Amino acid sequence: MLIVSGEELRELLTMEDCVDALALALVEFSQGRAVVPGRSYLTVSEGNGRVAIMPGALPRSEALGVKLMSRFADNAARGLPDVSGLVVLHDYATGMPLAAMDAAYITAVRTAAASALATKHLARPDSKTLAILGAGSLGRAHVWAMLAVCPVRTVRVWSRTAESAERFRRDVETEHSVLIEVCATARDAADGADIVCTTSSATSPILKGSWLAPGVHVNAVGAHGADARELDGEAIGKARVVVDSMEVATRECGEIVLAVAEGRLSVDDLVGELGEVIDGRKQGRLAPSDITIYKSLGIAVQDVATASLVYRKALARGVGTEVEIAVPGTVAGGRDVDRRPFMSPAQRAARHTTHGGGGCR
Repeated sequence: MLIVSGEELRELLTMEDCVDALALALVEFSQGRAVVPGRSYLTVSEGNGRVAIMPGALPRSEALGVKLMSRFADNAARGLPDVSGLVVLHDYATGMPLAAMDAAYITAVRTAAASALATKHLARPDSKTLAILGAGSLGRAHVWAMLAVCPVRTVRVWSRTAESAERFRRDVETEHSVLIEVCATARDAADGADIVCTTSSATSPILKGSWLAPGVHVNAVGAHGADARELDGEAIGKARVVVDSMEVATRECGEIVLAVAEGRLSVDDLVGELGEVIDGRKQGRLAPSDITIYKSLGIAVQDVATASLVYRKALARGVGTEVEIAVPGTVAGGRDVDRRPFMSPAQRAARHTTHGGGGCR
């Protein structure tokens, strides 16, 4: 099994490659060819901790894996990140574990990459002003993603605390050589923006429909759960709304569920899934004046496709640490299993090239 360190993961995973990998995965998903059971949750530590389990398979791409993601609210007081986890990639033919890597970083990048795809297909091609509402890791990843697909010249950021917004400005300006304007209010940031990305931890609206100008595109990615939303019902009701998964969005997405309950729209008003827009079965933007929204909840095939991409690149470059996780001669199914010999990353890459499997394409 290949262990990819955090530093190696950051070197291997580029936004452009992730966007390409997700385009294939989302189309495969929307064509009904992916296997994606509903995510499961485990609540622990007296309600302050939650673990999400998200398995997924892409048969055409021969990619199989599971994401284990935890969020422990009390970790900040312990000096630990509140979000952590692993993505474990398995061999599609045998189920043997192939690789493990950091779930938090993969989640941030693949979420932003999906928003980049939505922006590419839904936003006006001349979009130049970007607003980021929420100055955490998702917000940072979204600047990276938007710069990859749009001619962005101005970036505005708003956060609930001035300190986090200023830290965001310093870090992102250094990383991407783009000027960041810190805004005092969410409305100041969104006013007149061509693209708005809501990447906060808010559970009640921080972006109102009355603020949205004709032609704006919104990527709404922060809120999760049927009772949580970053956009109000007016924003959803006046837009052409695209989602990553119709099944998940209509069951778990507060922006959709609450807007339907308020009579702002019906499920039939939704345009459809992003994969359907990418492959041309559905049309997102019909006119320059349309307001478009991509609502993301995240689906496991995004994590699996991204992990598969990283794994293939790690093999090609001889990167990662190979470990033997099973005891040779382990009894399974009532008989001893003949273990294949230990293989280096270079040897495994040669086997991968010869026999195929595990790839995202």
